[in-house]
Amino acid sequence: MNNKTSFLSSSARLDGLANKTMREVVRGIRNAERGEAQSFEFVVSTVLMVFTISLIAFAVMYWSARLPAKRAAIDCVRNAVSTLDRDIGISQGVETGVRALVMPDNLVNPATLAELQARELTILSTGVIVSNLTVEVRPWPAGFGGPWGRGDKVRCRVRYRLNVSALPMLDMVQPILNANGILEIQEVAILAIEPYKSDWR
Repeated sequence: MNNKTSFLSSSARLDGLANKTMREVVRGIRNAERGEAQSFEFVVSTVLMVFTISLIAFAVMYWSARLPAKRAAIDCVRNAVSTLDRDIGISQGVETGVRALVMPDNLVNPATLAELQARELTILSTGVIVSNLTVEVRPWPAGFGGPWGRGDKVRCRVRYRLNVSALPMLDMVQPILNANGILEIQEVAILAIEPYKSDWR
């Protein structure tokens, strides 16, 4: 009887040990799965955070580049319509537009300015670096050969390119960018030449 009891107790101990080992194995698997779930959540939240920060940086760059273009187009057309002489109007419109956009040379480090000019880049008054800056003044809607007289409309168009390819994950918003991560900025302002002012030159 004593042998039987000791056999049963050792069998129960073995069963308890097997159950304990099995519980530890199950607990280990659960912990591993929980770790994988936490890793997945971390990756997803990190990707979303990087994308959000990238969009915020994009918005700051976009508005820092777009607002000066709007202001320059308005200043450009105001100065262009202030004369009845087409050549003077076009000249002073373009000059005013460029002056409103571009940061003065004396505020830029000469080495930086030389490097920008060598790469055909322009630094705006807001500090944003752009390329292919054009300021265009013409009678509207007829174009360059159109009339330039009292009541005729004049259009000023300011455009340039902003490179945002350094920002991560912006290929998700591809419709507003071209293939190289370049954003086209363009602003237009149209005004009529004053019909009742005395003849000025």
